[in-house]
Amino acid sequence: MRIPRTQVAWDSPRDDPNNHTGAVTQQPAPAVSLLSDYGLIDEFAGVCRGVIMRACPTAAVLDITHNITRHDVRAGAYALARAVQYMPQGVVMADVSQPSAVRRLVAVQTDGFVLIGPDNGLLSPAVAMLGGASDAVELSEGRFHLPTMGGTFLGRDVLAPCAGAVAAGTPIFELGPAISPASLLPSMMPLPDVSSGRIQAEVLWVDSFGNAQLNISTEELQLAGFSLDELMSVSTGKIQRVAKPCAGYHEGLAHELILLTDAHGLISIAVQGGSAGDVLGISSGSAVVIVDVEDGTTLAATDAVSETTMNQVAEDASATSDVPVHITPKEHKK
Repeated sequence: MRIPRTQVAWDSPRDDPNNHTGAVTQQPAPAVSLLSDYGLIDEFAGVCRGVIMRACPTAAVLDITHNITRHDVRAGAYALARAVQYMPQGVVMADVSQPSAVRRLVAVQTDGFVLIGPDNGLLSPAVAMLGGASDAVELSEGRFHLPTMGGTFLGRDVLAPCAGAVAAGTPIFELGPAISPASLLPSMMPLPDVSSGRIQAEVLWVDSFGNAQLNISTEELQLAGFSLDELMSVSTGKIQRVAKPCAGYHEGLAHELILLTDAHGLISIAVQGGSAGDVLGISSGSAVVIVDVEDGTTLAATDAVSETTMNQVAEDASATSDVPVHITPKEHKK
């Protein structure tokens, strides 16, 4: 399973990374894009923005999101991979971590971006989305850090000042010793189990509208033999519902369960005018089984799954395979 990369239509020659005409000479403000689990209630995100702009007053600081679920590194990694291809080239600072884990802080150079964050798998899918890493360093050079009374807010004291320094033109090799990009921790991406007439999938993400993104694509539905114009049965271990494939949300009837290809190229489950997460009782990591609807069988909207099906889904959920997303080093350009 991969998160498809979108071909972005750039609005102006200056925004186009492939523009080599020299027609636009004005240099844009250095961009720093932020993603974290800090939330917006406390001052954490705002303080990091301030630290970055003190280090680079001309920086354009953009917020991807600060509402990643606390300590959910996988959710942060997926969100960053989905978003990074739409960000302006420059610096990306990301911080989602587990308090009990020892983490190394790193800067990773890709084509057009420097990604700064903890080495815990958070950066790996985004780096892969950008084509791989050419260089990486550990952020251990103290002259770029803020003095601190404790080591509990490394986003403010290490990541933000280093992000600001890079935005101001500091080469990443001044931030600390070089490390091998291949040594960076990969992120584990779940693989679907695809067989004839059946797919065992996993929920990657339930967005704020209640749409549940799965780790499968249209191609994998077709590989399993599903027709995109026929009903399918969706089971979660508690609930079984019929879902209708649709090209867009507008094609569903009120409160109808639908399947569609979302804005990121993956299959999502949605409810017209409602929340698929609430209706199916699913969240990130939940197992979902898609099977054929038997001829002549109509399932009520609230029909429960049989005990046999519930047991099978539970067994499948415990056997879901993961594949690591590694950071592939890029060859240096001569």
